[in-house]
Amino acid sequence: MAAFTLIGLALAAAASIIAGSDPGLAFRNMLVVDSFATFLRLLVLAIGALAVMTASPYLRERSAEGGEFYSLLMLSLIGQSLMAASNELMMVFIGIEISSISSYVLAGYMRDDKRANESALKYFLLGSFATGFLLYGISWTYGLTGSTNLNEIAAVLGNADIAPDSVLTGAAAALILAGLCFKVSAFPFQSWAPDVYQGAPTPVGAFLSAAPKAAAFATLLRIFFTAF
Repeated sequence: MAAFTLIGLALAAAASIIAGSDPGLAFRNMLVVDSFATFLRLLVLAIGALAVMTASPYLRERSAEGGEFYSLLMLSLIGQSLMAASNELMMVFIGIEISSISSYVLAGYMRDDKRANESALKYFLLGSFATGFLLYGISWTYGLTGSTNLNEIAAVLGNADIAPDSVLTGAAAALILAGLCFKVSAFPFQSWAPDVYQGAPTPVGAFLSAAPKAAAFATLLRIFFTAF
């Protein structure tokens, strides 16, 4: 299964490079293919490949190797690739949830380990709380601008005649920022990280410390440099 997963990741990387050679908007302008998205996709896929190579012997030693581990890892990478290319706040949310739900299960993959159970539960509860902030910020942004498309939001905010109140816009941006800062475990939203990384299987801890962070940083930069 590890070899099969690595082949799939290699094919995904090749597809990302091919897609990157024809940049532009896709899927009713909900996704954008550009050099930034291509670079981040290749980065998270490379991190995923390293996680697979380290996880295979780790799980084999503990008689815990199974196809579901690699399926969850690939689902998480799908969500992160979607985050990196999202041009729409709702697509950002979908990508984050695909990545996060898979990550919650990966953190508690060693079901008989109490630390892994604690890790998964804390990650799930705090992650759901942070998602609430993100969704509330998205709903405020939609209410203020009438759109969740990043380019359309930028057009409304850049037009002095129709731009909403700057205080309300700042509050919406702050809520979105809080949700994303949790994903990158930026201060003061980093309190979950030590417990989750300690309790999760070592390869999963390594994966969570890199791939979701890269995707969340990409999302943060795209939202605030494009829309706000």
